This record gives sequence, C-alpha cells and structure tokens, in this order.
Amino acid sequence: MCLMLVVAGCAPMTASTAYTPRVAMSNAVARVSCTLHVVKVIDDRMDPTVLGSVGGRTVKGPPDPQAWLHSVIGGLRNTGIAVVFGDAETTSADLSAKAELKTAWVSSAATAKIASVVLNLQYFRSGSMIKSADYRGSISTPNWSSGQHEIQSMIDRAFDQALSQAAADTLAACSGAVTS
Repeated sequence: MCLMLVVAGCAPMTASTAYTPRVAMSNAVARVSCTLHVVKVIDDRMDPTVLGSVGGRTVKGPPDPQAWLHSVIGGLRNTGIAVVFGDAETTSADLSAKAELKTAWVSSAATAKIASVVLNLQYFRSGSMIKSADYRGSISTPNWSSGQHEIQSMIDRAFDQALSQAAADTLAACSGAVTS
C-alpha cells in the first residue's frame, strides 16, 4: 500500500525555503533608487508546518520559515528595490518595514490546484508608520501530477503577484508619494 502511495505521488512534500521569482514580473515597475530596511519578519500563520494538500498529497511548510520569508521578501530586489534585513530602526530618511505572512495555503479541487498568499507590510519612516497594507496573490492552475516542482512553482507565482503589488507601494513610499 505504501509503495502505491509513493508511486501515485501521494507522499508528503516539503516546500522549498528558496523563493524563485519569474525572470520578469508581469507588473514590473520603473527602477528608481529605493532601499527597504526590513526590521522584522513574522510568520503569523496558524500552523507554519503545513501549507495544505494538493491531490491528496500533504504539502508541508519549509523547514526554516524565517529563511523562506527572507527569500520571498528579498524577491522585491527583482523590481529594483534594495532589500536589507536587520534588527534596528533606520535613520529618518530611510524607509523601514515590518513584514508579516498572514496566509500561505495550497489546495486542490478535481483537476485544479490553488495557491493563495497574504503578506502584510507596515512601512515606517522616522519611527512613525506611514502605511500598512495586505498584498494578496492567488493562482489556480491545472493539476497535472501534484509534482514537487509543479506545486512549488504555483506557490512562487502566488508570491509574485503579492510582491508586484508590494513593489508599487514600496517605490511610492521611497519617493514620498504614499497613500494609506
């Protein structure tokens, strides 16, 4: 029976700690000088050890959630934003942020698989919050085989959507054109 489950692709998989963005994000933004100092990263999901189930296959969270989230948020670099991780607030001219992963979930229905993510960023300048926003990504694709690469790619594409939205707000905050 166990051999049948492995052959059928039902063995649990663990998501990769490394986020792999598309080479060119679909809503790429103009490159400007912008540095985002990320001072805190929180995984606020109910159970960070599980991302869900696809095709009867349990999808476990990455073994190191902090490394995973640093990799995801570091994906903003593909939009021209310099991302720096640290523990201290920055000088008054610098933009800092706290990042919180609220949702990262995968599931399947019939022949489709779905990934959904919600990432919250709180932006600060001179110790005062200037904006807080949730950035959502969701993707539904055909479920060909519930394979590791197929599921990981789907998770990464959902994060691409969220990061594309976050990049626009981050660049606006860098230029001083922030709306809450």
